[in-house]
Amino acid sequence: MLVCVFLIMTAYYVMKTAREGLILAGGTFGLGGDELKTYANGAMALLLVGIVPAYGALANRVRRIRLINVSYALVMAALVVFFVLGRAGVPVGLAFFVWLGLVSVFLVAQFWSYANDLYSEEQGKRLFAIIAVGASLGAIFGPKLAALTETFSSMLVSAGLLVAAIVLFNAIENVHGKRKQDHVSREPITGAGGFQLVLRDRYLLLIALLVLVTNLVNTTGEFVLSNAVRDHALDLVPGASEA
Repeated sequence: MLVCVFLIMTAYYVMKTAREGLILAGGTFGLGGDELKTYANGAMALLLVGIVPAYGALANRVRRIRLINVSYALVMAALVVFFVLGRAGVPVGLAFFVWLGLVSVFLVAQFWSYANDLYSEEQGKRLFAIIAVGASLGAIFGPKLAALTETFSSMLVSAGLLVAAIVLFNAIENVHGKRKQDHVSREPITGAGGFQLVLRDRYLLLIALLVLVTNLVNTTGEFVLSNAVRDHALDLVPGASEA
């Protein structure tokens, strides 16, 4: 599980590096890349309103390992499509930015949800902090790996890392799947959907509000940083804004 989350986070940070360059280098709808990045975050929130219930409906119908396999197959196929379109000169910056923002939420949530099914509460207390080390290492290694590849090639590198992650997921399922305490991980997810759970539970609702405030602060900071990066790039390459 530690290696699996390392691969997932490495792939994400390789994609994130490509995403930032693509959206900041472009612009559309009369907006610069830094402004477009800010509004794209709002688009992600609106899309999640529709995607979360759809994902919940799918999760209610298939085994969890099958849900993971299908999800990763779609992600890897999308990466190949973005690679082909990008190589063909199609402007994919905005679409890739929004897509990756949505995908990152689901990949991380899927991993920890599956980990929660595999381990008991006592095991989780001992192991989750250790497993999380893999995520931290992936966040360090991902940008370094991205620096060795060009923008669109990094998409294929990320796809390769996710292939390795899904192989590990299935190996973990084979190892733990026959254990009695792991029967939950072999069943579809049942119960209320994500939005219903949050709205019914005051504790979860307060956490959601905290996340909202946190992201308002983060988005403001991201805009300031992106604006500074864009201005610095224009200083280094005069006339780039007209290109």
